[in-house]
Formats: sequence, structure tokens, C-alpha cells
Amino acid sequence: MVNPTIVAVLVTCFTVIILMMTGLRIKGYGLITGITLGLLRAMWLSPFLLVLFPKNITLDQQQKRLPFKVSVYLDDSSSMTQENGTLTMARSHFVRAQKHTNKLHALCEKLGCVLQVKRASEEDRRFLDHVSPLRDLTNHITAKDPPFFILFTDGGAQEPYDILSQINNLRLLSPPQENPNNMKVKGLLVDMNNSQPKNVTVQNLRYEAIGFTDHNVSLDFDVYRSDRSHVSQTIQVQVEIADNRVAVQNVTFESHQQLMKSQIKLPLLAAGGHHLTITALPIPGEQETWDNTLSTSIEIIKPFNGVLHLVGSPNPDSRFMRRFLGLDPRFHVISFFILRDPWDIPSHDERDVSLIPFPVDQLFRHELPHFSVVVLQNFRLSEFLSPDHQNLLVDYVKNGGSLLFIGGPRALHYTDSHYSALAEIIPFTSTPQMSDDLFASQKNNTEPTPGAAWYNQDLTYSLVLNQSRHEYSPASSLFDALTPWQKQLTRSQLRGLHQTDEVVFRDYGYQRVIDAHLSSPSGTSQTLPFMMASYVEKGRIIWIYSDSLWRLAMDPDPLVSRSLYNGMINTVFRWLSRDEKTPFIWADNLKIKITRDANSKSLIAHTHLVGPGVKYLNDPQISFDTTLCGIKITQVKITSLSDQLASMTMTSQISGTDLSH
Repeated sequence: MVNPTIVAVLVTCFTVIILMMTGLRIKGYGLITGITLGLLRAMWLSPFLLVLFPKNITLDQQQKRLPFKVSVYLDDSSSMTQENGTLTMARSHFVRAQKHTNKLHALCEKLGCVLQVKRASEEDRRFLDHVSPLRDLTNHITAKDPPFFILFTDGGAQEPYDILSQINNLRLLSPPQENPNNMKVKGLLVDMNNSQPKNVTVQNLRYEAIGFTDHNVSLDFDVYRSDRSHVSQTIQVQVEIADNRVAVQNVTFESHQQLMKSQIKLPLLAAGGHHLTITALPIPGEQETWDNTLSTSIEIIKPFNGVLHLVGSPNPDSRFMRRFLGLDPRFHVISFFILRDPWDIPSHDERDVSLIPFPVDQLFRHELPHFSVVVLQNFRLSEFLSPDHQNLLVDYVKNGGSLLFIGGPRALHYTDSHYSALAEIIPFTSTPQMSDDLFASQKNNTEPTPGAAWYNQDLTYSLVLNQSRHEYSPASSLFDALTPWQKQLTRSQLRGLHQTDEVVFRDYGYQRVIDAHLSSPSGTSQTLPFMMASYVEKGRIIWIYSDSLWRLAMDPDPLVSRSLYNGMINTVFRWLSRDEKTPFIWADNLKIKITRDANSKSLIAHTHLVGPGVKYLNDPQISFDTTLCGIKITQVKITSLSDQLASMTMTSQISGTDLSH
């Protein structure tokens, strides 16, 4: 390499010489001719200048290398020559290992290495005696210090098993304490046991969400096993309710079957909600058992929940109610739609009108106690029921019956709210001023009546859940069930409501559940009751002061769906039929810590409690026992974070036997 300084000096001198010669040529021959001659002279002298910049050319010549030796060992124990316990040499692990060895031969031809293939039994005869001494074999191989070796094995002789348990501590690497920064791999173990882990799962549970006390509930489900073995296998499936085994089914798999459909029939269950656990018992060798269990809930109801539905005049709200009751399998409905008033003058002969007479005496004197719920919808008692029948209805409620009263233009007429037997159970008192009109009692309740609850058909409003709830009242479950619909309620737009601002509500025996929020163009707002729950002696009553619930199902707002109507009516009937569910609680994010000192051991656990039943935990009238992994907890501290969230800390002294859990 020429010194750069010398190169710079020579280039400078060359440039100066060229410029001087060019100047002489310009002086003797003129500007153009002189410059041309100077350039030609520079081109003639440039080869001498290029000598200072030689071109380096590197030639690579292939040299013959010494072959790199790789030793390959084939585990030829019995498990390598079988598949799933059956001698099938054509598909065995050993045959597949030989195919991999042939591929290594072709690879070594390209890389210039030499492959030496041996059977493991050539190094240790115990491989032929149903034994796989992998540790001794690898120790023997590494002791000879080969350049590199590969061992094809499945890890076992009699039964293939997880190879990691066999090779976890094999000395394939040089000890790290000798040279931790220069660890060289001496060998490679190739796992030929490609079988999937044994696993059983319960999938695709199918059942009817509602059952009856006089019918067996059937559970259809699929049982899946990951093992594709040739042998048949029987797996037991158990169904438990509240830790009590109620049904058992044996599911038998034939050879090569992975999926079996099965069905279990449960015994007759009591009415109410039941939490079911379907579990497939683990099979030998199964490690993951979390997916062996499915949990679900089922509701069992009585086979006959009679509902008497009386409608004073057909309207959209009554049709929606009739459709809801007709589609619900819990109810057997008898409906009567009043199409003609008693004082109507018929224009046709009675034989020409296909109307069924209202069997009021048969219903109220003989059949009324057999109904679970009576629905009076836009119905006027004084118009169709005699005082004796009205008293029978009031006695039905007091003796434990349930009444759903839905308002409308005909409902809550002052002849009912003030003069009939219904006034005894209505949650308000009215003081109507008598009209001079002799036919006022035959008119609809749509005209303003001082001191009475008249029906304003033009009143528009939205719904809001009442906030003055009482935690321990019979209606508290209504609030729990309606709380998820609170946002949709506020977006609703209804029309038509009973004006109850001139009546006096009683001091006890009822609770406002949903209010109607009225807004005027002037910005003032007013709140009137929309739904109330009252409890008269043993009975329950729901009062809905409107016949516009059907507008919830037909609301154009996409966030106010038909499910809001169905959810509200379903909640009302659950409460009236005393079928409301007990508020549930579940534990989330459980953390357990064991502390030890010289004399004792303590268990400290922390978890979050979630669910609508959380708000009842701090009630001094409620007591409960807590156990964790079979250990009875002696100290429990609950800190309420919200209505449906609390933090719980559990502490208990434990013994040595408790730790075995």
C-alpha cells in the first residue's frame, strides 16, 4: 500500500506539470488548440499516475477439509418398535427414526460430514430387555468425547411417557461451573413420542333452561378424548347439585373414537333454581382436569301456574301481555276480553253475536283460589263485578294471592278507588267530588276529576328507577332485577299515565319501584309513580299506572329493545309468584399465603366478593360460616367497596394436617 502523503505530492506535481504545459501550448498555438493539446498530454501521462492505485484481486480456492463426524444412535427398545402398545413396525417410532436418519445422510453429503449410525443396544444390551437406560447411555457416549451425537428415543421401554422426565438431568452440556461462558452442546436428543397428552373434556351442553317438577330434565352433552388409541375406554360422567351427586352415566368409547354424544336424565327436582355441575372423571395419565367440568343453572317450576287475565277493553298493551303469557311455558292463561259494556243497547239478536258471556260467578266463587296471579288490565271492577265478587278478590289477595293491576282509560275510576272493595287495598285514598252528570259513572276515567286518579292520555314521560329503596323490604328483589335495565328505562318515551298528584298515598304497605319523569317546555319537571309494589297481609300486588308498556317493545330507539319489555314483565311475574332468585355472590381473584413462626402456622387469604348479594353481608341479622380448602376460617373481615363488590380477608390457624389439603 503506497503512502498517502507520497501519492498526494505526486498528484500535485503531475497537475502542476500539466497546467504549465497547457499554458505553453496556449501561448504558442492559441487558447482552443492549447487546451486541447494539454488534455491530450494529460491522457498520455495518466497511466503513469494509475500505477499509484493498484487493484487488489482475491481468489478463493477450495481446500479439502477433514470430514466432520456425527454419531447417530437409534433407541431400539420395545416401545420404539410399537405404536400405542401394538407391534406395528411400519408405523413405529423406530421406523420414523430411520427415515429421519436417511434425511441426515442426504444433508451430510452437502455439508461434507460423515454419519455413523448405531443402535442403542450395541452400546448397552439392556435396551433389548425392556429397559431404556438413557442416563447410562449418554454418560457412556459423552465419555468417549465424540464431536457430536444425536439420539432418537421416545424416553421409555414398556410405556411411552413424557421424555422430559427421563432426560431432564442428562449430562448433555459441559458443567456450567467449569466454563459458564463457553458451553458447547455435545449431543441432541430427539423425542420420537409424538402422542398428544391424555385429556378428557365435556363439551356442547344442551338442555331446556326451564323444567317442571313432574318431568325429568334431560342433559345432552359431548365427551371428547384426545387419545386416538385402538383400545376401547369407559369414562364416567357425574352430575352434582350442591355437592350432592344426583346422576351418573358411563360413556364408552370404541377404538379410534374421540367424540361421544351422551344424555343424562336427572331425577325429579324441587321447584326453584338449581346449579348443576357436570364432571367427567379424570383418566389415568391425565394432567389437565380443569376442562373436565361444565357448570350451568336450571330453573324448575311447578307444572301449573294459573293466570287469570281480565281485560276491560282490547288495546295494544293487552295484546302484548297476552302474547307474553302465551309464550311462557310457566303459565297456563285464561283470558277474557270485555267487548261490550253492560249498558250497551244491542243492535243484534243475542244468538247472532258470537260472544261468550263473562262467567264471573264461576271464576270468582269457585276458580279464583286456583290461580297464582290475577291480572286486571284496563279493567273497571264496579262495571263487571258485584260487591260480593269484589270482596272475594280482596280476600284472595289477603290470603296470599297475587294481583297485577295495569291502568288505562277504564281503570281506577273513582267508583272503584273510592266506593268499591278495591279501595281497601289500593295504596292511596281518593276524595272525588261528585259530578252532577247522572251518566258520569258510565264514562271512561279520562277527564280531570278533583281528588281522584284520572287517566291523562296525552301525558309524555320517561322512566327512572326509584332511588328510595328499602334493603329489607319484600320488594328489594324487584330493584335487584330491574337495575340492569336502568339505562334503557331512562331512554324510554311513553304516553298516557294516571295523574296521582291529587290523591293521598298511605304511610306504609307499599313501595315506589319505577317513577315517571315528566318534563315541560318551560324546563320544570315532575315525578309521578309509574310502578308500585304493595303487600297486603299475605298477598302481593303490583300497580302499573299506565297501559303504554307496549311502547317499550316498539320504541324506535335501538337501545330500547323488546327485551326491556320482556325483562320488566318477567321480573314482575317472578315477584308476584314468589319465584325471585336469591341474590348470588361469587369469589374472584383468590390469593392464599401461609405464614409460619416457631409455634404455629397461619393461613391468610384475600379475595373479592362480587354479585348483587354483597350488600347484604354486613347485615347484623345475617350469619355465615366460611371454609377454604376444608379449613374452617376463624376470622373474616369484609370491606364494602360498592353495592356489588367487597373485599374479604380470611385468617385462621392451621395444623400440619391442614396443609395436606
